[in-house]
Amino acid sequence: MELKIRNLRKEYGNFPALNGVNLDIRSGELIALLGPSGSGKTTLLRAIAGLEMPDGGQIFFGERDASRQSVQQRHVGFVFQHYALFKHMKVLDNIAFGMRYGQGRRKSEAQIRQKVLELLDLVQLNGLEGRYPSQLSGGQRQRVALARALAIEPQVLLLDEPFGALDAQVRKGLRRWLRQIHDETGHTTVFVTHDQEEAMELSDRVAVLHKGGLQQVGTPDEIYDNPATPFVYAFIGDSTSLPVDLRNGEAVFEGRALRISRVDSPDGPGRLHIRPQDVTLTAPSDGVVHGKIIGLRRSGGYRRADISVGVKHDRVEALLPPEQEVSVGDEVGLDFRRYAAFAEDREPPKLGLARKAA
Repeated sequence: MELKIRNLRKEYGNFPALNGVNLDIRSGELIALLGPSGSGKTTLLRAIAGLEMPDGGQIFFGERDASRQSVQQRHVGFVFQHYALFKHMKVLDNIAFGMRYGQGRRKSEAQIRQKVLELLDLVQLNGLEGRYPSQLSGGQRQRVALARALAIEPQVLLLDEPFGALDAQVRKGLRRWLRQIHDETGHTTVFVTHDQEEAMELSDRVAVLHKGGLQQVGTPDEIYDNPATPFVYAFIGDSTSLPVDLRNGEAVFEGRALRISRVDSPDGPGRLHIRPQDVTLTAPSDGVVHGKIIGLRRSGGYRRADISVGVKHDRVEALLPPEQEVSVGDEVGLDFRRYAAFAEDREPPKLGLARKAA
């Protein structure tokens, strides 16, 4: 089922939760709605489900305008963060609930039981149909919640922070499992998360929201390697930035043109964004920027160096192999393998591959 969101608007009082969102969701894809708290991602998901009525705009399920249809008419499966299972019902009855009491043609009890057992096999909970939710782990309860959503054979599957209540190790295992379930069932799936790693690992495409607006939509590689706005660059992955003046294709830091490739961005104040893994340390006189190491800390298989640059002591972070011999207090030069130059309050940004001028 293809979804089309057209100029969707929703306000709570004077707060614009959604501000003219346009989004096409392809049939059979798994798309993540990613953003910080208050970005509008959950409001958008609930509007798709019919749990929130928009103040303007349209939502199409295929060619059908579903903007004013009820949840039941839209026929969606919804999985909540906190499971929303019926505590007094066993697993079998929780999963069967929509088939027994929902709209559409009723199945016999034998057909319902057979369907539940098939779904329990799909979500790898064989033999647990007789247990109550209180007798299950958090991960198992979330699998039951997904099986219940799938039982009604929805046109679209919607998940709101489905792993948010689980610990980190369980979340990682369930991510892989959810991707496998999606590939097996082929449902159009939309899930909300504030966890960028989760979104990048799971989804076919990521839609990044901020302050009720859509910042960028693309594959995980596109979002990470070619961020469209300063917010996306800062929100996806680690980064630091330097204040620069953009003049005639050059980035000027504290009155000195940086020896990097030409930037195609409007003249004026801007910022140069750099990811830690794209910073190389050199001899103090060789780098495009001179700095001083003010902190070192271990980060997995690497060390992170905090480097103070310029008279205002702006901070740049570098990701270093542990064998690189540097110490706090060392004077160093910095080269940038990749970067992004953004004019302040202007878009679009332009990415570049760093190289020294001749």
